[in-house]
Amino acid sequence: MSMTIPCNVEFDERKLSDILITAFEGGVGYWCHILKYQKPEGAIPPTEIADMEKYKHGWLPLVEGGGLWLQDTENPGENDPDAAFPRVLLDRAALQRGLEAVALKRPKIWLRICEDQYDSCDADIVIQYAVLGEEMFG
Repeated sequence: MSMTIPCNVEFDERKLSDILITAFEGGVGYWCHILKYQKPEGAIPPTEIADMEKYKHGWLPLVEGGGLWLQDTENPGENDPDAAFPRVLLDRAALQRGLEAVALKRPKIWLRICEDQYDSCDADIVIQYAVLGEEMFG
């Protein structure tokens, strides 16, 4: 019989950014794309991200009021009845929900994330839980 033990794990901004970049550069493109960047006025990216404009997807969801609006890749119409999901916002709160869900529902992926041994498929699962609340693709 298994036992679930809740634990607190703290990820710094760099690790969160790495998860986002990994997801968007190799994981989520088959089911969603970035429709719009939500950049609050005066938002400043972390200094450790070298090309801040190129990697907006790696820091905007982490700043207050920032995020990424995502849309279904195959049926992107705003009112498309065939769309798998409506436009959704990936922000810091959503990312936290996604990580928490992976910790509870996908412990092997969670362990790889904690040990920095994850790949784009693992990061993809985090984003699915973050914005969809479940694993719908892959």
